[in-house]
Amino acid sequence: MEHPSSRFHSVLHTNHVPSPLEITEIHDLLRAPEQEIMQIDAEIAKLQSRRVVLDAFVAAHRALLSPIRRIPNEILAEIFVTCLPYSSVYHCPTTIDKTPLKFMSICKNWKRVALSTPRLWCRAYLVGADVELLKGQIRGIDMWLQRSGELPLSLSIDNHHQNGKLLAQVFERCCSRWRALDLTLTSPTLMELMKAVPKENMSKLEAVSIRKEAFVDDSPQFTESLNHFLALRSLRALHLYNYATFDHRASVGFRWEQLTELTLAPIVRGEGHTLTLLTALDILSRAKNLRSCTMKLTAGKDAIVQNRTQPAITLPFLHTLDLYLAINLSGVSYANQDDAVHIFNRLITPSLKTLTIGSWIGTVPPFSVHIPFLCLLSQPSVKIETLNISCHLNPRSYID
Repeated sequence: MEHPSSRFHSVLHTNHVPSPLEITEIHDLLRAPEQEIMQIDAEIAKLQSRRVVLDAFVAAHRALLSPIRRIPNEILAEIFVTCLPYSSVYHCPTTIDKTPLKFMSICKNWKRVALSTPRLWCRAYLVGADVELLKGQIRGIDMWLQRSGELPLSLSIDNHHQNGKLLAQVFERCCSRWRALDLTLTSPTLMELMKAVPKENMSKLEAVSIRKEAFVDDSPQFTESLNHFLALRSLRALHLYNYATFDHRASVGFRWEQLTELTLAPIVRGEGHTLTLLTALDILSRAKNLRSCTMKLTAGKDAIVQNRTQPAITLPFLHTLDLYLAINLSGVSYANQDDAVHIFNRLITPSLKTLTIGSWIGTVPPFSVHIPFLCLLSQPSVKIETLNISCHLNPRSYID
């Protein structure tokens, strides 16, 4: 497109200084093109406005063509269930994105599908609150669980208040349907729950997790409450965290062989019934069906003296092993670096895929020359996919 005619073409893009007469002439010359620019801008604005209207029209109608609208509600419900996190024990979600509530705000149909899918509502949680706030939560939990139909339930309670009687109301209503429990409670509150629900009424309970510093004050109550769960023949997963004292050997009546998941992580303070290596090995010798095992251990003299002559322990299904060793703690010394080798030599784990080894060292590194768990890695059928090491190792030990 050609420019408008102008006698100033020869001085454009130069240092020419126009005279007063030329300035007036230039103003007159620009009046018409500037007016045309204003008209063009108005046309562009009109077209852009029209484009916005058309875009909205097209987008609204294309939304009707979205493939997800044609998905049957039954499949949509399966997608909803798959989108939620899953574990053997249901922990309190940290955001609404990990609950079925996130599906409720999309559209009426999604809300209708979510409300009519019991599997979305069979996992509930209660977070610590005072009495009045807890009463409101309990009303919400009742509505929540009503949507779950008759499916097995998972419950997570994180409450440090003395609200045992109120919590027991929730606990006992559907106790025959509990499949998994994740409990962070004080010992008295836990006892209230146990009194409210006889173990005979929890015949479907498969997984129990008790966590945090909730039981350092009343170890007898903790032991009594724990035995309430250990008596259940349906139990398959047991996770205990930060408990102060518990005589693991006193629970010889418990059917360790029925467990597929086990976590024993006591507070290590060099006193009470801490989980020693020999005790852990005794438990492992009974728990033949474990798939996943996490233990926080202390090195005691019992393991040093007795372990070398004990038979091998075969765990045919174990795929995940996480061991944490607390050594040289409160006067309990680690006598010989080779003792750890004898511990691991007893374990035969043909299905092991993930191995995590950590240690807390009070004075000297325990694994100064040899990697004690090398025997686990060198077993013919073992194919380690993930190896995590968090302990002191002498650089020479990597030569192994």
